[in-house]
Amino acid sequence: MRYLTTYLDDEINFKFGNNGSIIELKAVDDHAVMSFSNEEKLLIRIKNEESYIKTVPVTAERKIIQLPTKLLKDLTVGQYDVELWQGEGDDQIIYPDEGFLRVNHH
Repeated sequence: MRYLTTYLDDEINFKFGNNGSIIELKAVDDHAVMSFSNEEKLLIRIKNEESYIKTVPVTAERKIIQLPTKLLKDLTVGQYDVELWQGEGDDQIIYPDEGFLRVNHH
């Protein structure tokens, strides 16, 4: 099983207008926290209740995936679901492999 969670296993809550923070995430595969190189293509895909609405590139410092809140500044207040996409083409891996990670934008 693959999971995506915050680095401290908390909920993701951030305020509208808070564009200077970093949301730290971790990807877990079979209970092991994944480590990523700087060369790997990592994308966060964001969806609302209806469809995917945004894709943003993210970076990782070994095991910490960094999602700057400034990349989310155009989202309206609400709840969103996110996934991490690793790789390209036929070699893509998606975290989590079931469901999504919930983000609360207040």
